Amino acid sequence: MNRLTLLLFLSFLFLSASLVAQTYPDRPAEFISDFANIMDDEEEQRITLSLSDLKQSRDLEMKIVTINTMADYGFTGEIEPFATGLFNYWGIGDANRNDGILMLIAIDDRAMRIELERVTRHISIKRRKRLLKK
Repeated sequence: MNRLTLLLFLSFLFLSASLVAQTYPDRPAEFISDFANIMDDEEEQRITLSLSDLKQSRDLEMKIVTINTMADYGFTGEIEPFATGLFNYWGIGDANRNDGILMLIAIDDRAMRIELERVTRHISIKRRKRLLKK
């Protein structure tokens, strides 16, 4: 009887752990989602202008997202799978051209990820660094 109770209890724990859903923030209309509130208005306007120019001149969509921690969205682990999931959930870029860029910064996790769709992966490291400096 004790084995059956233990087995049922462990099964319940396993199932309940797998039911905890990972969520993502809602997709913004703008280029920047500063959920961690690390940018002042002037900085956000300057970056928005740069991203708007990128969209107009190259027809390339880029989103910048800051969050406090991935745990706020039910995720623990490395930032890469969270960023990939957010990128796909928001549908960043043009689906036909397979392009788009997401820069995700998780402040309390001390992690950052730049997620690129296939077409934009050819962007050199030097050009990526220039984007980060802007």
